[in-house]
Amino acid sequence: MRLLARVARMYHEQGIRQPEIAAALNISRPRVSRLLKEGVARGPVRTVVTLPDGVHTEPEEELERQVADRAMRLVGGLGAAEVQVHATRLIARLAHPVFVPLTGVLATAAIR
Repeated sequence: MRLLARVARMYHEQGIRQPEIAAALNISRPRVSRLLKEGVARGPVRTVVTLPDGVHTEPEEELERQVADRAMRLVGGLGAAEVQVHATRLIARLAHPVFVPLTGVLATAAIR
């Protein structure tokens, strides 16, 4: 636990990169990575996101979920079974799908 704490402080508080930590402590870089992951799993390391005043991501995320749910219902009503299968495969390939709630219209974030 002592080594874990030392690695976590060096990385998160002092901004030292993993290869430099490994060299300074005479351990492998993969071990540094494993210790950092273990710090998160065991509790000493926690990520805290502090949003600036006026930034409210929760309503936007909820809207995205609602739109995605609506779009999934829309895909189910596109018509022939083979068209539905094709549309489902296309949606699965998109990294961040954005759906326009018009029958049969599908778009990506790139065209916003």
